[in-house]
Amino acid sequence: MNVLRYMAITLILITLFHNNVAASDKKEMWAEPGMSIGNIKVSSSYQDIINLLGEPQEIGGSKGWPGLRYKDVVIELDNTDAFLNAIKNQRDWKPKIEDGIVKSIVAYQYVKTRGGLKIGSSIKEVLDVFGGSAMRFEPNKAANSVDIIECNSIDINKYPESNPFIFLINNYSGYVLELRYFSDGISFYFKIDDTTLSPTVFAIAVSNKTACKITPNKF
Repeated sequence: MNVLRYMAITLILITLFHNNVAASDKKEMWAEPGMSIGNIKVSSSYQDIINLLGEPQEIGGSKGWPGLRYKDVVIELDNTDAFLNAIKNQRDWKPKIEDGIVKSIVAYQYVKTRGGLKIGSSIKEVLDVFGGSAMRFEPNKAANSVDIIECNSIDINKYPESNPFIFLINNYSGYVLELRYFSDGISFYFKIDDTTLSPTVFAIAVSNKTACKITPNKF
């Protein structure tokens, strides 16, 4: 009996050691806001992604915003350039995934960014690094108004209804709090449910940096 117990304990220890080594072998991808996650770069072509990662596990999304799903990332593509070129050259255009360029990269694990933020970081930690509300007011005398300028946003959306493709990798259905930083080109996602009073980051997305939103507010 003692021999069997010894063998069982040894087997458990070997398994735990193997799992720890396997976990440590996974290298964290660096998320550079507005630029890339790991070797995946924003504005890369569809073929660039296939050459880098191979064929995706699944292709989904809409015709205008197709997506490629891999094990740890979802890549959203944008067909706008191909559409505009077709209009410019006065030719018919049919949406083709091969025409897409990378609009955003969403990672679910093994990803890290500025300030040590990663999957599992808290809302407070994100706000400490990237800031809270960036809304400011600037007078616009020419338009006789005050411009409301927003450089980030905080939204709560229900998934998968609001985006039936992007978060299905986690088989999640429910509300998601989204912290988007337009001028930085990075977003953080938090699951909101009754069992989590202090939600943590479960996905990080990198996209092109965009200008702050300006909304005129008439006197």
